[in-house]
Amino acid sequence: MSFVGRIISRAKEITAVTNPTISSYKRLTPGYEAPVNVSWALRNRSAMIRIPSTREEGTRLEFKSPDPTCNPYLALVLTLTAGLDGIEKKIEPPNSMDESIFNMEGSRRKQLMIENLPGTLINALEFTRNSGFVKSTLGDHIFNTFVRSRKMVNGANSAIRSPTGNQ
Repeated sequence: MSFVGRIISRAKEITAVTNPTISSYKRLTPGYEAPVNVSWALRNRSAMIRIPSTREEGTRLEFKSPDPTCNPYLALVLTLTAGLDGIEKKIEPPNSMDESIFNMEGSRRKQLMIENLPGTLINALEFTRNSGFVKSTLGDHIFNTFVRSRKMVNGANSAIRSPTGNQ
């Protein structure tokens, strides 16, 4: 479970990489298919990480927040590095979320300390930019190129919506 624990703790930092476009955040909307809550569960489909069934060494997990537009190599290296770090440091995940998060009231989510993933690319980039984990995992060149390219995408979208660049 330590593998899951570290992915949970790094989820906000890697969201810009696993959801790299402005359109990615249209699917990361509460009430839609993609999970927006940083959580895990054994059978609950509304959790960000789901472990469908345990089979000792053959246990698998579904990391459900990544968007199909992400670079699978970058997403995989961040996920595996986080998970392996969790095993090495014995990071325990929060409690499994067995009730449906989709139907849960905000006060109940707050009581259970369930956080949301960043809701926009620019918010996700802030977490990524401030992440020593992402920078050290990807290396300076890839990290800086990724952040710069995502800022350009966000800036281009802002200019399209508002010719003056003001919103």
